[in-house]
Amino acid sequence: MQKNLVSVIIMAAGHSSRMGIPKPFLQYRNRFWIEEIIEGYQSAGIASILIISTSPMIEDERMQNLLTNYTNITVQTNQRPDLGRSYSIHQAAMHVVSDHDYFIHNIDNPCPSKVVIEQMIAALKSGSQYVIPMVGERTAHPVLVSKDILTYLRDLTHLDWTLKDLLQRFSKAVVCTNDTRLLYNLNTPDDWKQFLLHTFAT
Repeated sequence: MQKNLVSVIIMAAGHSSRMGIPKPFLQYRNRFWIEEIIEGYQSAGIASILIISTSPMIEDERMQNLLTNYTNITVQTNQRPDLGRSYSIHQAAMHVVSDHDYFIHNIDNPCPSKVVIEQMIAALKSGSQYVIPMVGERTAHPVLVSKDILTYLRDLTHLDWTLKDLLQRFSKAVVCTNDTRLLYNLNTPDDWKQFLLHTFAT
């Protein structure tokens, strides 16, 4: 499949303290959770993936081993995870491919289907500056942002912002889906249990 000029940032710089184990290494369908996300995007022809994480996570033998199995993946260390998500996003914006649009994907959210990924890319190409999926009247994950937004993020000189608030400055498109998996935030063992029950019951 011809790749789009669309890439992915996987945000994985949290400590997973509530989950109890690092979220990238949760077991799902006989592989690590982060592999499920990587392969989901790659199956849709995504050009490249940038993983933002901490030094211990990147240096973990499991991460090093799985990275050898994939192409077009780079990792960037967040040296200050204590500064929160805005800092991680800003660090990602400093290392993106300048002419690519990007999905910003949190490690605690499931990967969209190939169909939803393609619909979001098409919606962005229609002229909007970012795209979100909607399940009914509820906002889901992830967000797809244009290269212009990433340039704006890169040039910010402070961290007094959230991505949700910042995006209100830009034009939005919505992709409607009935995939309720995209509403999950997987932060605790109970969240993970409920997600697995939902996934394997449907």
